[in-house]
Amino acid sequence: MRVPKPNFAAQVFASIIAGTVCGLFFGEEAQVLAPLGTIFIKLMQITVLPSVVIFIVTGIGSINQADAKEFLKKAAAIMLMMWLLGLAVIFFMQLAFPDVPNTSFFSTTQLSMSGGTDLIELFIPSNPFKSLSEGLMPGIVLFCLLFGFSLIGDERNRPFIELLKGLSFTLSRITNLLIRTAPFGIFAITAETAGTITIPQLLQIQVFFLSTVVLSIVFILLVLPLLVYCLTPLSYREILSAANKAVILGFSTSQVFITLPLLTEGVASLFKEPHNEVKARSYSGILVPLAYSFPPLGDFMVLLFVLFTGWYYNDPLGLRDQVSLAVIGVPSFFGSSKLALQFLLQVMQLPADALQLFIISNSFHIYFSTALTCMAIFSFSTICTAFLSGCGGLRLRRAALSLIILVAILISVVVGLRVGFASMLGDSSLADETILSMKMPLDVTGNRIGQFVETRVYRYYSEVPPVRDKPNALENGSLLSRIRGRDVLRVGYVPDIMPFAFFNKEGELVGYDIHMAYDLAGVLNVSKVEFVPVERRSGYDMVNNGSCDIIMSGVALVPGMIGLGRFTSPYIDLHLAFVTKDYRKNDFERVEDVARMKGLKIAIPTGSEYYTAVRNIFPLATIIPLDHPNQFFTRTDADVLLTTAETGSAMTLLHPFYDVAILQPYDTYKIMCVYIVSKDCDDATLMFLDYWLKMEEEYGSLDRKHKYWILGENIENKPQRWSIIRDVFNWVE
Repeated sequence: MRVPKPNFAAQVFASIIAGTVCGLFFGEEAQVLAPLGTIFIKLMQITVLPSVVIFIVTGIGSINQADAKEFLKKAAAIMLMMWLLGLAVIFFMQLAFPDVPNTSFFSTTQLSMSGGTDLIELFIPSNPFKSLSEGLMPGIVLFCLLFGFSLIGDERNRPFIELLKGLSFTLSRITNLLIRTAPFGIFAITAETAGTITIPQLLQIQVFFLSTVVLSIVFILLVLPLLVYCLTPLSYREILSAANKAVILGFSTSQVFITLPLLTEGVASLFKEPHNEVKARSYSGILVPLAYSFPPLGDFMVLLFVLFTGWYYNDPLGLRDQVSLAVIGVPSFFGSSKLALQFLLQVMQLPADALQLFIISNSFHIYFSTALTCMAIFSFSTICTAFLSGCGGLRLRRAALSLIILVAILISVVVGLRVGFASMLGDSSLADETILSMKMPLDVTGNRIGQFVETRVYRYYSEVPPVRDKPNALENGSLLSRIRGRDVLRVGYVPDIMPFAFFNKEGELVGYDIHMAYDLAGVLNVSKVEFVPVERRSGYDMVNNGSCDIIMSGVALVPGMIGLGRFTSPYIDLHLAFVTKDYRKNDFERVEDVARMKGLKIAIPTGSEYYTAVRNIFPLATIIPLDHPNQFFTRTDADVLLTTAETGSAMTLLHPFYDVAILQPYDTYKIMCVYIVSKDCDDATLMFLDYWLKMEEEYGSLDRKHKYWILGENIENKPQRWSIIRDVFNWVE
């Protein structure tokens, strides 16, 4: 007996199940499949833009000129009303996302481009072909709409429109050919995600999935039926009864196109009077395909995902960004929702990796989004038909009752989800454990950095013995010869300056600059390193009196340091920032806004390199000096702590309900860090140190340290993902 071939939906579900099993079995080893997932995503984008252009142009150009004006006027007004209602509900739904602790290392995605998004250029490009090449959907849509409207009513354009329809059919065949790779691509993406995602991340993804499911149900059973109920003479039961077949079919197949005949019949069946029935059938036959051509509410779930992405990566969108998202988002949905998401993530400057999370979640919530799209098309067509037939209009009593019911239920849903999500997530953050568990990384031979160097770490300056250089070293004024003569490199460090120098939970001194110190000891070929604690205020005295040879602790180069010592070339750029409460982050990102604040209290460590700068930039602020940056979290009533984004991000891992506000424009308020030697240090030593830093940069050593200590990447001592191959069979370590 011949076994029937499984349909596409069954193949996708099988791929998801197989990918999940593969990811759980191999764990992090499944990352090797990531390139296959990337290839699949790129393949599916090949025909999107050409299809969008042809679809819009042929759809608008095919409208009859006699009906176009009245028809489009009312249809546009009703469509706009539904879009605004959808946007309001979706943006309200983000309140269900619970407050979670900040759990991320510094990320380059926190750096927003100066000047923001140019909405004029997005919507009205001087070169539409540039918009096509860059995938800027708003400009593409506007161009296509103008092109389509210019074709209406001119019979000479009919052959051209038919040609475009033929091209559309050809592109559809290409898409159907490419879609055959979907099971393999989804398998690769699912396996890679299931193998690498952590339990806290999985729980956070459920926040979006459950929000989407609940929001779709609310739209289908409440928002859209009540909208039709308020604008037509139809009853609530009649509306749901006429729509249920198409909605159920769309839900079960995740295909909108095949529901169009049922939607047309459902709309027509609501207008039973002989005169209206003929008109209704005529109108619904045009309105349903027209609504299908425009962005449906189901695609608006992408906006919720963008809001979720900001929450997920601890970088929630501010009010200004949310307004931009709403304005830019709707025109983006004329094409593929995945292409729209890719575009919106880029414009909102959110991590592009979130696209893969959406694809995984989309495999499940697409059924609810499709059902919502069917209900939206039905509602739009019903309202338009009612108005075009002369029986449409606002029923005030119905509207008042519906508004009360809608507001009450939406508030209950959002509050309930927020409480449930907060309970589900609990204290899922392990970021503080991650940073406090950091050790010196492994070198290329698999040995721990500094493992074969004799190390002495002094916690307190009173413990440090005086320097006794060998006589021959004292006769030679070179700092390098003195270091080699005693066979000891003495490095000054400022304690607890994360992530440059800090003590992990095992009491080991670690960090970016500690790593650099071990590298320098290796280059100098000395067998011992001593780490000497220094204070910000007395550090120059200690390096000048010989208590230490060099200070390596994230020291910022500022004009006030000139004459106090000598400095190497900069080895890293940091970004000036404030640490503040999570909910106040957006208040402190624009320098001009902060400078005008009255009563602002800025905490800053005494002796900090930024002390003079903050006086000049924020003259109205009150400066609160601190003996140690950690006092900001426990002993002051300061509004913000001035530091750098890189240091602040590490601090917020230990104080999770604080976040980092990077001063904008970020490329203006940058800090260069240097190492300090004594003011009488010889030129040869300083040239050697500069050459060493140059080689560290050229050979990628600085970049590897930046990724490990600043970005938190490739931390080999963080807990590995559970997997069958490792934790059950013990086949790998």
